[in-house]
Amino acid sequence: MSPPTRTKESQATARNCVCHFQQRFGMHKELLCATSPFFKAALEGKFEESIRGEVILEDVSVETLGLSNEWMYTNKIREDPCQEQGLTLSDLYIKDKPSHRQLLDGWLLGDYLPVTQLQNYIADKMKARYTNRPVLPFVDFVYLYEKTQPGSPMRKLMVDMSVWKHRGSNIKQTPRDMAADLG
Repeated sequence: MSPPTRTKESQATARNCVCHFQQRFGMHKELLCATSPFFKAALEGKFEESIRGEVILEDVSVETLGLSNEWMYTNKIREDPCQEQGLTLSDLYIKDKPSHRQLLDGWLLGDYLPVTQLQNYIADKMKARYTNRPVLPFVDFVYLYEKTQPGSPMRKLMVDMSVWKHRGSNIKQTPRDMAADLG
């Protein structure tokens, strides 16, 4: 998805506020509305957010909103894979930036807004990362299952990745719902 062409009228910005951190992000209203039905309804509808020009996203971290904003403006998310020598694949994976949890949170924000293109982009990033570093993020499985509904595409992706790499020693870290999805 290409960012919309900017005109004088489109220079109006809307501020997103991550209330937990009191962090404000200035973004072009036209871009937000073109990218997300959620923002379009909030900023162009008859809601308080439209009058204030501010949408409050209370449960979104600064890092997650930063990833989303970066993707909205550039159609990509920069990665900084760890290159330290002498580390195991798991240690390298944990130090990669953005972290797997940050990517999951970006995907969840894409689910909430809803911005399918962002979700697909992040899912592709996760698959590519897994191809380069075949490490399963077991610690994030419980988190993912707490934050998503049955049938979630991200659950399906994690299950598909697990089928190829599942280790019996990590079975206790797997949520019960995930075991049902594996069946």
